[in-house]
Amino acid sequence: MERRTEPGTSELTAVVNRLEKLEKQNRRFKQIGALALILLGSVFLMGQASPPRTVEASEFVLRDADGRMRAWLGTQGDATALALYDKNGLRQIGLSTEANTSDLYFYDKDGLVRAGLVITADAVWLEMHSTDAKAFFEVGRGHTRLDMDGESVSVFLADKAGFEAAVGTANLTTPPTGETHKTSAASVVLFDKDKKVLWKAP
Repeated sequence: MERRTEPGTSELTAVVNRLEKLEKQNRRFKQIGALALILLGSVFLMGQASPPRTVEASEFVLRDADGRMRAWLGTQGDATALALYDKNGLRQIGLSTEANTSDLYFYDKDGLVRAGLVITADAVWLEMHSTDAKAFFEVGRGHTRLDMDGESVSVFLADKAGFEAAVGTANLTTPPTGETHKTSAASVVLFDKDKKVLWKAP
């Protein structure tokens, strides 16, 4: 027996299918809208976060767990200075800068300068100190200078072959007797690759 479709049934089915599609699209749009709202809310909250703060003070002091000062940063007259201290409160490093001058110093346990570097508008110099000797090296406009002071003061120049030149104090051995003596700071001695004296003055 042939089955007949009542009039209007096909149109109703088409409408139902269309409504189902619209419902699916509506759910998808709701999901996209919710995601967009979440993203916009995150951006808004990030914009409301506290901006970086600037801390201002005339000086800063860093202390360790025992309350001892370990670092200081501040101004001294026209200079900006930084000092680092050991656990006993002794300054170990000092750095300062002002108009056209910057310096960096290292100190020993007695508070004495052991090494320093100073830069000015006209020169740069390096100084080094031990308990009984010191040395200064300076490079300025149109000049270079090396000053040394101590019991033994010398500059040695050597090549890969072993030849050497000593300007200043040098320890020499007299071949026949094996006696050693030290030249003065005003001497120049040339050695061969076997450390034998080629020439010396005075």
